[in-house]
Amino acid sequence: MFTEVPGWPDAPARVRVWRLFPLALPCFMVAGLLCWRWFVHETEVARTRAYFGDVIALQDELSALRLACSEQEAADLALAAAQARTLLAGGPDAAVARLEALRAASATLGWDLRFQTFDVDGGDGSVNDGVRFLPAVGKLDPAIPAPDALANLVRITELVFRDPIRMDLVRLQIRATDTGPGSVEMGLRIGTSVAHEEGTE
Repeated sequence: MFTEVPGWPDAPARVRVWRLFPLALPCFMVAGLLCWRWFVHETEVARTRAYFGDVIALQDELSALRLACSEQEAADLALAAAQARTLLAGGPDAAVARLEALRAASATLGWDLRFQTFDVDGGDGSVNDGVRFLPAVGKLDPAIPAPDALANLVRITELVFRDPIRMDLVRLQIRATDTGPGSVEMGLRIGTSVAHEEGTE
């Protein structure tokens, strides 16, 4: 039917084939494209996916995280983390500087404070989630009469809790005398940023 030549029922085969050519050419082109897609393109895609499998898996994981945490929640978490970092000393030297400030404040309140920090590099400082706690032991001796000394000792402990840098009072031992409080031993730990310490090395 497709090769019939109107008005020429006994047309030769060459003429009939030429009449079929405009219909067969698109079919051959579509068949060629399908073969290229199945045997060349899809094979190359599969090979590329196998080669970059880890990257694709990471992208899928990041997409899942984006779905699990909104941009607002991520921003809130970043802000909270930044605020938490402001409560940490920049390193052991900054922590010692805070202790020196506490010693000076104690002197104005009539207590002589001497403290000793432990060697962080020696393993005494505990590390947790990027925060290193520097332990310190302080010894206070009163330099004023008993009633004022006791009241001011309470003020010194309040200074520890109100310090802008994270400083924990982990132990407080008071030796009483007949005339009032004697020497006081105070155990402290100061939060320092591990990231800051690594960046300064």
